[in-house]
Amino acid sequence: MQKAVPDLDSYLEAGQIEILPYNEWYKIGGSFDSDRVLNGWIEKLNKALERGYDGLRLTGNTFWLEKEDWDDFVDYEAAVDNVIGKYKMMALCTYCLERCNAAEVIDVVNNHEFALIKRKEKWELIETTEHKRTEEELLDAMKKLQKSNSDLEQFAYVASHDLQEPLRMVSSFLQLLQRRYEGQLDADEFIEYAVDGAKRMHNLINDLLEYSRITSKGKEFECVNMQEPLENALSNLKLVMEENDVNIVPDDSLPTINCDYSQMTLLFQNLIGNAIKYRTEETPYIQISASNEDNNWLFRIKDNGLGIDPKQSDNIFKIFRKLHSNEEYEGTGIRLAITKRIVERHEGNIWVESQLGKGSTFYFTLPQ
Repeated sequence: MQKAVPDLDSYLEAGQIEILPYNEWYKIGGSFDSDRVLNGWIEKLNKALERGYDGLRLTGNTFWLEKEDWDDFVDYEAAVDNVIGKYKMMALCTYCLERCNAAEVIDVVNNHEFALIKRKEKWELIETTEHKRTEEELLDAMKKLQKSNSDLEQFAYVASHDLQEPLRMVSSFLQLLQRRYEGQLDADEFIEYAVDGAKRMHNLINDLLEYSRITSKGKEFECVNMQEPLENALSNLKLVMEENDVNIVPDDSLPTINCDYSQMTLLFQNLIGNAIKYRTEETPYIQISASNEDNNWLFRIKDNGLGIDPKQSDNIFKIFRKLHSNEEYEGTGIRLAITKRIVERHEGNIWVESQLGKGSTFYFTLPQ
């Protein structure tokens, strides 16, 4: 152990590693109790979590195992395999191949996701048929999901594209009517409603098209200093920021990550634009920062705007879900759905913490 783990003594002293004799863990008083051992592992895990560790890694040597304890131990291993997936634990179980007969080897393989067996100085990997079947089912489900997503994206693109032309014609003729006969027909108000409806339909189709392209038309990932897409987004929003006298406080040391540059620009643009749109009478104040959290970069965009009812914090990321009427705020209700799709394409998460009248903080994570 000293050769394999040079700092073993310091780990033992700190309690990060424990080494227990089999008769103080598996066979206390000469008897094996599977429930006691299983509960013992969970208790060890809870103590590790309380001390701030991410989880528990455990290993047990079974050289002590006698034939009369074999059936009970096999049942225990089956229970461990069912339980361990629900907890932050990884287990490595070692058996002496020379002491196991063929039936016992089968028991070991069946009770574990996979087994490594060393024969003639070579390691061989043996997977259970159930594990292989689960992997095959998962791969099959992933292929079907990819096909479904591809079909859905193609449908959205075709539907959006094919709807554009007749809508453009309707909108053009309505605007022609409006210009040529303004004040001459007793229908100005109706024509105005129709033009407005066509305009909103046009925006809806364009937004749907943009949403469908997040995955299908996404660019290759590259190393990007996040300061660059942020500055690009702020440049795109320059006019609306000047009109609203926005006070932006960006972090000067944003990280460099592997991502789609264009989509990062759109992500910042949508979140900052959202903060400006739902402002109060106060001067809009938007703070942007990032920090290193659990192998991810955690980004924060904090504003002093209207705020959001916490009950709606999940709904705002759903496509075409709006919390305000068109009379109050224009828009299709897809901007935040697009940000969510961008973040998820980058294997991150996005959420909001907010209170009505107290502003909002949007968080999103991106892998390091």
